[in-house]
Amino acid sequence: DAVPPTPSPGLPAGAAGVDMFGTPVAADGTPMMGPDDDDSVAAGAPLGPDSPVGGDAAAPPPEQTYAPADFVGSEWKLGVLWRGDDKIEVTWARCLADGSAEFGWGTRGAWRLD
Repeated sequence: DAVPPTPSPGLPAGAAGVDMFGTPVAADGTPMMGPDDDDSVAAGAPLGPDSPVGGDAAAPPPEQTYAPADFVGSEWKLGVLWRGDDKIEVTWARCLADGSAEFGWGTRGAWRLD
């Protein structure tokens, strides 16, 4: 006859041990946590304002919008793969106020914000 294990102090009844995160686990290795636990979230439980952890911190950041003026004077590192070539050429581009751009290889072009 198998003797049931003696519970360790601080672990819930039926816990065989803890996983690498300190979560109590049953003898078969499944986490022993649930929606009624104050300091944990059930596996797969959605995060949001009513979640025991996360709250609004789990919500995505608000969407930002930008205007072309936000990019004037900015410089961007670019990788360009030309047709028929297998090596990416790295250069830079600077966005100018008149809607043009100058590139690191000495040419000019246009830019716009989509």
